[in-house]
Amino acid sequence: MAREDARLRYRLSYRDSGNEHQTADRTLAAGLLGVAENPLGISLECQEQELREDKTYLVPVLIRIPIGELVLLPEEGRHQAQISVFSVVTDEAGRSSDVHERSYPIDIENEHLMTAVEQDAEFTIGMVLREGEHRIAVSIRDDRSSSESTAFVDVMVGNGSEFATE
Repeated sequence: MAREDARLRYRLSYRDSGNEHQTADRTLAAGLLGVAENPLGISLECQEQELREDKTYLVPVLIRIPIGELVLLPEEGRHQAQISVFSVVTDEAGRSSDVHERSYPIDIENEHLMTAVEQDAEFTIGMVLREGEHRIAVSIRDDRSSSESTAFVDVMVGNGSEFATE
């Protein structure tokens, strides 16, 4: 039975959101909801906070990434991995920062390759935060394999005491 008042509607195209958007979404979910998958085994550690003149705090966050979990491709005399680091901060009121993305190469000279794969690459990112409770979420994506991990750390800003890590 055909309906004269019925109309067919459909999309003319479809656009996949891409790896960057999916990783950013997972980072934001970890920051807001406290859920994270961490198959690469990354870890986060808040370093000593520094009070700034504007009454905010600089909170350095040390990120450790097991090098042996990354895809290392040979280059002239070295091996290289390429990672993207996504980060977001949420506070006790549920407010969140924008998700920030940075890319880093990890270069290992060939003569150090065998020992390096058993060690961690370390990066420190600085967060400028107001006093209070915050959750810092970080995702690492291996750009060569598209594998990724997310971790978060809850921190009390203003008294320098870290109180939980996932």
